[in-house]
Amino acid sequence: MSRPNSILNQRKSFSYKIGRLAIRSLYQELNLSYKPGLVSFLDSGSHKDMDARTFMRSIFSLRHYFKDMVFAGINEFSFKQMQKLGIEAEKRMFSFTKGINTHKGAIFCMGILCAAIGNLHRKNMVISTSNISTFIIKTWKEDILYMSVPSKLTNGEKVKHKHACNGAREEAANGFLSLVCIGVPSLKSTMNLCNNKEMALIQTLFFLMRNLIDTNVLHRTGVKGLKLVHTVSNTFIQDNGIYQKDWLLKVQKIHSLFVSKNISPGGSADLLAASWFLFSVEKECLCD
Repeated sequence: MSRPNSILNQRKSFSYKIGRLAIRSLYQELNLSYKPGLVSFLDSGSHKDMDARTFMRSIFSLRHYFKDMVFAGINEFSFKQMQKLGIEAEKRMFSFTKGINTHKGAIFCMGILCAAIGNLHRKNMVISTSNISTFIIKTWKEDILYMSVPSKLTNGEKVKHKHACNGAREEAANGFLSLVCIGVPSLKSTMNLCNNKEMALIQTLFFLMRNLIDTNVLHRTGVKGLKLVHTVSNTFIQDNGIYQKDWLLKVQKIHSLFVSKNISPGGSADLLAASWFLFSVEKECLCD
């Protein structure tokens, strides 16, 4: 086999490996029970138009997208080319979910992460959360901030204008600081202490909910709902989070509260999946 073919096969193999980790991360988020207000295999949370089956169809529709984004990063596609891949992935998702938005946020944020990982791999750089973040800021910050958007504003864009707050685009342009400073560190510390995936994910979700200005929450329940999310999450963390004896009972009660208030912290859920993705990528790549 010639050397160019060998390099191509190695890059394809790497893309498949990272793409599988991305898909598994979406599944891990879905599989987590009692996520306050969110869809799981247990129930539909605050959503009446979707359930776990809807999410499984959506995940299946994305099975090629993430590995394609890694490969796009390896081959240094332009940001517009990568945006086109994301738009095509959204169309496939909507066709599988009959128009229901299940993973639009994940397509955006995890797609960018996958492309960054591909670029770092091409350059033989250490694939760590901090390096991924730095690369995104240096390479795509302006592209992300000023990327073209559909003429019809999304719910997230409408909320940003109404409440003068940042959203998913600003989070990405700034190198996903919520992942760098909150999500991945929380997973690492919790897994080191208890080595329990469910507990680590719940703990991390509450840290994210406590700090994130979640445009999904603002869209559904306004400022009042967001303040409740921040307050409840902060109380849970201050009470020692998943290290308190009755932590699961408290999480179940918060889940019931959020459902009763129609609160769904979807932005935090997207970042939770992305946090587990980067945690898994570091574990995989730094151990190679």
